[in-house]
Formats: sequence, C-alpha cells, structure tokens
Amino acid sequence: MRTRLESDLPCREIVFAELKKGTEPDTLVALTKLLAPSMRNDPAFRRWISDRLRTGRESNRVLGQLAFDVLANTCRPIQFALLEAVLTRS
Repeated sequence: MRTRLESDLPCREIVFAELKKGTEPDTLVALTKLLAPSMRNDPAFRRWISDRLRTGRESNRVLGQLAFDVLANTCRPIQFALLEAVLTRS
C-alpha cells in the first residue's frame, strides 16, 4: 500500500481526500500514517495535520483522545500519532 501511495499521485490524492473527510479516530491515525512517508513534505498534508491539532486543542474534547494505531499495534493519543506521522521518518 505504501509503495502504491508513493508512486501513484492520483491514488495518494484520493486517499488524502478521504482522510480529510474522516472523523473516526482509528481511521484518521491509520490513513495519516500510511500517507506520511509520501506526503510528509506536502504543504497541504502538513497544514491538515496542524489544523487537526489546533482544533483538538481548542475544542472541549479531551486533548489525548485515544485511537488504535494499527501500524504500531497500540493505542495512543491521536495528537501523538499525528505528530509522529508528520515528524518522523519510517
């Protein structure tokens, strides 16, 4: 899947469009981490993550809402998973 996302721009754009529509925490984390290797330096991807983090801080929801990270096989706060996806190399 990651190889396809790295080599196929239209596929990557479709997955990113679906990610932007998503609200399910587990799905947000999984798609973000799948897209990160091929989009880490993309301004739109980075802006989307920044917006998600800002919204999380400004809302009345708990900042550390947990999601299951299927790629790491662990539960973690959404914000940590999003930051890790955009800031670390896989």
